[in-house]
Amino acid sequence: MKTIEVFSARPLSARDREKIEIAFSQKVGQQVRAEYAVDPSLIGGIRVICEDEIFDGTVSAELEKILQDLK
Repeated sequence: MKTIEVFSARPLSARDREKIEIAFSQKVGQQVRAEYAVDPSLIGGIRVICEDEIFDGTVSAELEKILQDLK
């Protein structure tokens, strides 16, 4: 069983947590155990850390990409 760390801008519902755990279990090919934390600086979306990979679907990450493109 792998452990994933999930960060969100607000607390996630039980349904959202279940969807995340199912999706990442399928992605890594085994059951995952998720640890959740709230980080308001993310603005929206989620960031998931699974071993040495980061899956960043946050608003703050998208805004950072836009700022980098404008430079």
